[in-house]
Amino acid sequence: MGTKLQELRNGCFAKAMDDEPMMVLLARDVSAADFTDAWADRREEDISAGRKPASDMAQVQEARQNAADMRAWREANDGKWRTGLFARQEQLTDAVSAGMAAEQAKIPAAMGETRDDMLRRDAAKPWDGGAGEPGQPGDPEPR
Repeated sequence: MGTKLQELRNGCFAKAMDDEPMMVLLARDVSAADFTDAWADRREEDISAGRKPASDMAQVQEARQNAADMRAWREANDGKWRTGLFARQEQLTDAVSAGMAAEQAKIPAAMGETRDDMLRRDAAKPWDGGAGEPGQPGDPEPR
């Protein structure tokens, strides 16, 4: 267990068979360090029970250090991985809003009047309090 580069060169990625299923835990995952500690606890139990060799204690120690490193990294970098996604989402929202505003600005012109003309016309309509038939001037939109 270690960094991406360490694992690619010497760790589980390098040791895994080409078709062997694997799972990767990133420090950004709030549960990653706890899962790593749980794995270390289980491996230590297996060593104590004789199901795994005593030489695996080096892996246990490495896993515990990795869990501590994950916690420290997450605390120092909390939220940094989200920046790209949220920044892109904000750009898309701005683009959609700008596009909608541009399309709305075209409506009065297509009708042969300016936006101000349209607002004045709508403001001049009498309002009957919504008592008329749906679709009559001054009535609210039907639901």
